[in-house]
Amino acid sequence: MRTRRRQSPLSSWALFGACLATAASAAEPSDPEIAQVAPTAPPEAQVAIEDEAGAMEAALTAHKDELSTGDLADLKRRGSIRVLVRNNATSFFLYKGVQQGFDFEVIKAFAAKHKLRVDTVVPEQASDLIPWLLEGRADVIAAGMSVTPERSARVAFSKPYLAVDEVLVQPAGQPPVRTVAELAGRSVHVRRSSSYRARLEPLAAQHGFTLVDAPEDVETEELIAQVASGAIPLTVADSTIAAVELAATKGAVATLVLERAVPVACATRPSNPELRAALDAFVRSNPGTIARLHRKYFARPSKNAPAQHDVRATGAISKWDPLIKKYAARYGIDWRLMAAQAYQESFFDEHAESWCGALGLFQVMPKTGRALGFHDVRPPEKNVHAGIKYMAQLIAGFEPELPFKHRVRFALASYNAGPHHVADARALAKEMGLDPNKWFGNVEKAMLRLEDPKVARRMPHGYCRGSEPVKYVSDIQSRYDNWASVFPLPQ
Repeated sequence: MRTRRRQSPLSSWALFGACLATAASAAEPSDPEIAQVAPTAPPEAQVAIEDEAGAMEAALTAHKDELSTGDLADLKRRGSIRVLVRNNATSFFLYKGVQQGFDFEVIKAFAAKHKLRVDTVVPEQASDLIPWLLEGRADVIAAGMSVTPERSARVAFSKPYLAVDEVLVQPAGQPPVRTVAELAGRSVHVRRSSSYRARLEPLAAQHGFTLVDAPEDVETEELIAQVASGAIPLTVADSTIAAVELAATKGAVATLVLERAVPVACATRPSNPELRAALDAFVRSNPGTIARLHRKYFARPSKNAPAQHDVRATGAISKWDPLIKKYAARYGIDWRLMAAQAYQESFFDEHAESWCGALGLFQVMPKTGRALGFHDVRPPEKNVHAGIKYMAQLIAGFEPELPFKHRVRFALASYNAGPHHVADARALAKEMGLDPNKWFGNVEKAMLRLEDPKVARRMPHGYCRGSEPVKYVSDIQSRYDNWASVFPLPQ
């Protein structure tokens, strides 16, 4: 398929379309799977794509603002499940750039069974979880949500996948609270939207202690830290959260058990019985998976647990953030997307080398590097520069009239599988009655067909292991969604 050529307004050299590759030099034969620039093109040239300050995020995460209340069949048509999580040590967090968390991994395993991509939605306040679900901003809550009568009146809970005790957390070194009666005259800080609040209200009235509303944007872990520092006197936590946090916090301890074996489950809209039934079936049929995840996160908590070193503590995705930001800004691309791609390519290993000779953080082929003006792509700075520059060229090579988000996704697929296979998939998508100008739910389906030898034989560029670019784009989109919510761009 012939794509339009786009000229950079900041340079005199042309950016050739992703499907119109030219030779890097007369000394080397042309490689049709590399979108190349003239070898004399200056490495520092810029590619104007979009306003970097939020335009790319707005384009690539627009799906998060679309309201949808459909059931499981609608999720499968869309190809994703939107999950409401909380950014904390047990629900969802980032560790060395990887999405982690007990609740997140449970729903990720469920999604894998149904071939769905996981899109995380992280509201700023815990009190937004149920309203956002009911509004259609997400499809399920997987945020360590306890099943209570009050919540059950509003949402439909799945079969529980966890049971927790609710425990009182107090400063270490003080006489331990052994009975609720000993709370008389004291103050306990909890969020109003928490399950703890509803259980504590009758006890507070009966035993004469005060409930103080903690801010809705403060996680239970932060309240435990405030108890340890002496900022607040008492709080309540799930035993799982308490075990993880107290292993790393010396100034607080868990004492009184206020409620035992409280069920924790996923929450769905009452109008989505198919999704709830599928979640129930998953919990029933996968006890081993859930037990393994429970051991991973809760069996041996320690002061060095991954959650203690996540983005909340480090403020960074990886040690390569400065380099990625530098060159992403130069080419007008969101650095978080490039970080997500670098992780997908190399797991942030600057020494990574593939079986076919791709090198470094962005797994740049030496030949591609030379076509871009880099004679050695092993040094991390050169590798990052080359990878991001190549992505900018791929994006610019697609038709300008295509919506920007689709150009970016086609470029990602081209980076992985080569632009000619993407062109084949777009042509095949049109033949299949799908939209050749949209990746998700359309061209990605055609890409999978390129694995069929009968189909591949009649396509101009033959066989392609299409499941690889499909997974590649999906994983990067999902990771970018997560990182964009955790790392806001400067205003």
